[in-house]
Amino acid sequence: MSLSALRRLVCPLFEEPTVFSMSVAENLRLGRPAAGDAELVEAIELAGAQFVYDLPFGFDTRIGEQGMRLSTGQRQRLCIARALVAAPALLIIDDALPAADMLPRALRGASSVVVTRRPSTAQQADRVALLEHGTITHIGTHAELLAQVPRYRHLMTGDHIDCSATIFASSLVEKP
Repeated sequence: MSLSALRRLVCPLFEEPTVFSMSVAENLRLGRPAAGDAELVEAIELAGAQFVYDLPFGFDTRIGEQGMRLSTGQRQRLCIARALVAAPALLIIDDALPAADMLPRALRGASSVVVTRRPSTAQQADRVALLEHGTITHIGTHAELLAQVPRYRHLMTGDHIDCSATIFASSLVEKP
């Protein structure tokens, strides 16, 4: 599989969003250039990015380094809208991203991988993987790992920050 084909299938959404120095519409169409205007409007609505309508030229407003500066929250919402327009097969979500929990529901038919440390997010996943020092050490449901894996239980119930382990919560969203 070529790199460009892989990029069309996967969409990462991280807490620190990336927008490019081009118009809002061009940013939204990066994952699917043929998307129509109605699809952009729908994505803006679903992502809660209605601030676009207040920009000087709406969807034609140039943003990014060479254009209008947006807040982190506005950039996050635009990146969420871009993911909705792209409709990827696999969505990789940083749990710290606002509205991360609504994305798998909005992207029906997509699989999602959520990087999380929150029990409430892990509980919603079909499968959970514990990654320690770059290696997946355990896979199961949240309940299974909580009952059987002391390290997982410690991460999910502790009041500490521990960067040596990460939880991947994977949800397979049913197709409509």
